[in-house]
Amino acid sequence: MIIGGQHELLIVQVSLSTNPKLSTSFSPCKLHEVESWQAEAYFPPPHSIGHQSVKTAASTASSWGSGHQTRNVARDEPCFVTKDLAYVLQRAHWVNAVRRDADRKAHIVTLPSERFLSERGIVSLGFNLDEPSNLTNLSSMLHIAMDKFDMFAVTCSEPSLDALITLVQRENDKWQDHFNFAEQYSRTFQFRYPPFTDCQYDLVVLHRKHFLPKRRCLTSYASGNPVLYAMADDGVLRHYPALNTSPRFPSFRFDATRSPGFSLNPFLVVLAAEIKFRRFLRWRATLSSPHPLDPLDKTLIEKTITLAELLYFQPVAALGSVYRHRMDAWMDVDSEGSGKDGSSSQPSEFGEMEQGDAMADSTARPLGAQRIHRRADLDAQKSADFYRDLLFSRETELTPEEEQIRREILASEECPEDLAEKIQTWRQYVEV
Repeated sequence: MIIGGQHELLIVQVSLSTNPKLSTSFSPCKLHEVESWQAEAYFPPPHSIGHQSVKTAASTASSWGSGHQTRNVARDEPCFVTKDLAYVLQRAHWVNAVRRDADRKAHIVTLPSERFLSERGIVSLGFNLDEPSNLTNLSSMLHIAMDKFDMFAVTCSEPSLDALITLVQRENDKWQDHFNFAEQYSRTFQFRYPPFTDCQYDLVVLHRKHFLPKRRCLTSYASGNPVLYAMADDGVLRHYPALNTSPRFPSFRFDATRSPGFSLNPFLVVLAAEIKFRRFLRWRATLSSPHPLDPLDKTLIEKTITLAELLYFQPVAALGSVYRHRMDAWMDVDSEGSGKDGSSSQPSEFGEMEQGDAMADSTARPLGAQRIHRRADLDAQKSADFYRDLLFSRETELTPEEEQIRREILASEECPEDLAEKIQTWRQYVEV
């Protein structure tokens, strides 16, 4: 006799000589060895009623432990935030717009999100979303609260943000200078050295009533012993009993032992935090009397947004620069081979029809020049929003102006022709 339920299927074995017994139709997950814990591997024996397999919702959960070979994060790494140790910690992506099944993900990651991060120097060469530099272990509660509901965000501490802002601004200035002189330049960051390797992080609670309701506590093991933290009335996570004068949840490091080059990338943490902060600020702006922000939280939010904008930076040729001068010279209708030499209307290098003598005394440039200048300004002004959309999705519809910009970006030579279709596929499977 089979008794079915949403999460479990029980099979009652009835025998004339024995009492009825209950048995599940699926086996527990395998437990893999964790050497540092002296925890041996456990492989469940064959099912007590044979090899019968009944597909249920619970049986699919057995695959949870089957991906250990591609997990990329050691099971003995502690929770990034609380330093708790547990076999059931979840692998968390910091930049990860695709959160569903692997087949869809394999199809969608052909989008230029990873290429964009690499070309901007935000990640190392050959980066992919499943690389350890984009992964940490988190408790399931923290993972769901942060990733699914934006209840809190993790960003760099204020000193680390200041150091990274200074570093990225310096690289952006170099990039802009080279761009003005029409010289190739790529931002370069040494991720194996400070301020990346000694970066500290802070937790900013955004929805305190949902995160830890009714004085519930978060336990930190950073000191080696369990320490309790709860939400104070000022909206800050503080040492229990969480008075407004109690110490706040301390800054923490990524201190797991990994091979060189695979440590957590703070840029990816910042980009993930910035999108949460932007959503929070938009929601907060709709409230008639929002709760005051803690001064440090406010500073962390502002500096995180500043650093993200610097990471999304795209140089624009300044007026009078060599690059802008060359662009103008290429498109000038008074240049050699057009206008005054009596040439007839013909397609220009950019596909526009030159007007011959009718344009001979005009200083106006054909539409192609306008497009080139618009393209340069467009990339700088809107590429950040475009790539935020690719990396994290967006929760609001595009305005007509943004849709036009999106079409122009997709039509540029930097993107594949079928990118529009891929973006549509991306949107079908993305979760906000």
